[in-house]
Amino acid sequence: DLADDGPPALRDRRLGRLPVLRAGRRSLVQSAPVGVVGIRGGRSSPWAEPVLETGAALLAGNAVVLATPLSGRIRSAFERGGVPLEMITIVSPDEDLSAHADRVVDTRPPDTKGTIVVLDGAPLDRTVTGALWAAFAGGGRHRAAVGRLVAVPSVADELLGELVTGAQRLRPGDPRRPDTEVGPLVSPETRDRVEELVEEAVADGAVLLCGGPLDVSGVDGAFYAPAVLRGVRP
Repeated sequence: DLADDGPPALRDRRLGRLPVLRAGRRSLVQSAPVGVVGIRGGRSSPWAEPVLETGAALLAGNAVVLATPLSGRIRSAFERGGVPLEMITIVSPDEDLSAHADRVVDTRPPDTKGTIVVLDGAPLDRTVTGALWAAFAGGGRHRAAVGRLVAVPSVADELLGELVTGAQRLRPGDPRRPDTEVGPLVSPETRDRVEELVEEAVADGAVLLCGGPLDVSGVDGAFYAPAVLRGVRP
């Protein structure tokens, strides 16, 4: 929790020394603001990450320049919490933040997803849980998203079986309901692109083990059930 853990993390910290080296001196690690922090957010997660980074920057004594789709709402939320308006400046989401800020934090998802490597002896339950979160949380569009899993042959079959079972258990539905684990993608065009990528992989020799386009009763939105493919070429 940022409110609880932030202030202790920013306090001065004394560095220990060997008694023979102290000679009456003290060594401290001190935190200092950088000045102005630019924070850029994307459409896939326009609220959570920018709010967290804005809070952290303000807590450390910096001013903030916001360039996100929800900049106005984010600034209003901090204003209601007592933050002076002049501490948060809003600019266009497409504006070059480096011209306004001493440091820029970009919360948008990267252009390419990461890879999980699974070696012999890895704890299967934790590996499956971590892989499912990394692949499917937030529609697979968060900054820690993973799109590929590489496993040694000794664990591949069992791991794949558990992954498929876990993916099929994830509950698609209305994202406003607490029991929903998979919400809709951002648009029908995004779902079409996901379908296209999966079809390309299958045409290139991969095997689709689960997942695909999905209609959720009573809920509007572009749903795609979590997909697991085996044998995807680089």
